[in-house]
Amino acid sequence: MHNGEAKVIYMARNPKDLVVSYYQFHRSLRTMSYRGTFQEFCRRFMNDKLAYGSWFEHVQEFWEHRMDSNVLFLKYEDMFKVILCLSHNKSFFVCSFSEWSV
Repeated sequence: MHNGEAKVIYMARNPKDLVVSYYQFHRSLRTMSYRGTFQEFCRRFMNDKLAYGSWFEHVQEFWEHRMDSNVLFLKYEDMFKVILCLSHNKSFFVCSFSEWSV
């Protein structure tokens, strides 16, 4: 990614929506079997006390590269605008970055 040859689409999700899905995911897994309250889960999420690392650090790493020519940083909620652009062009990264503005 750092040499500029790879093209990366990074999709970040609104943390409020993500934590609800993440909570349901944790509750559904036999191996994790989270049984605490949603409020406690949110505190654990905010304090980086859940599996898979910090959401905040992960998003921040890609946010710092959002202006790189080979990185397209998107929000999940804006995905449908991008899909429309791709469907019109039938090619990966054919749209200019000004067309990707969301």
